[in-house]
Amino acid sequence: LTAIFRARHRLDADRKQTLIIGLSNLGEVTEDVTNSLMKEVEGIYDAVAEENPDEEASFSDLYDSRVVSLQSTGNAEEVLAGAAEAAQSASSENEDDSSLSAILSDAHSKVMESGVSSQALDSPAVAQGFLSCREAYAKQAKAVRAKIASWKARISRGLIVDNFGEQAELLLSKALNGLDSDTLAASGLSIVSGYRLDMRSKLQTVVESSLEELFDQQIVNLEKSVLKKFTRELLRQEKTS
Repeated sequence: LTAIFRARHRLDADRKQTLIIGLSNLGEVTEDVTNSLMKEVEGIYDAVAEENPDEEASFSDLYDSRVVSLQSTGNAEEVLAGAAEAAQSASSENEDDSSLSAILSDAHSKVMESGVSSQALDSPAVAQGFLSCREAYAKQAKAVRAKIASWKARISRGLIVDNFGEQAELLLSKALNGLDSDTLAASGLSIVSGYRLDMRSKLQTVVESSLEELFDQQIVNLEKSVLKKFTRELLRQEKTS
């Protein structure tokens, strides 16, 4: 998939294609299985897209996806027939020879010409490395959002978060350390290490920007609290004088 997505970015990225993923030895392909698998596939696509900062097309922009079960020869023949139909309907260059073999041969030639074939066939560890980075980011970002939400609810009521600076520093440190720990294996993969650092930097930016917003709101609450106490003290002194 990494090779396919990289080649696609270097070739014609305007025309939508059909991506058929066959699963064997899994029994019935349920909706949960499909959703889980496509989440991982889209994660691989997004990771490859990160290599091309100018790439704006999303997975859904470029692909119609299907997940099918391969439990018998009949299933396999049905998938091949579907692939042939999709390839033939999408082909605009092989009008004289629209057989599946000709279309696949033409596609293979284009991939070779794109220059990605030699370096794009990454091991499963690389794909897993990209996915672990995305999952670690999502996990830590979710935990941070939950904590930020609880602080924001308190501050919105005019209350103060005690030891906010210390707690904010601890939250940032915990999030970054958590991501580092969950992606330790990916740090040893040269092709993934840059993406890992990007995700870490993105997480840090998200946490710091949220904390800065809360800090500003907390300052406003402190100013109001001090002013309120000062006014109350003035009124008390006037009554006693």
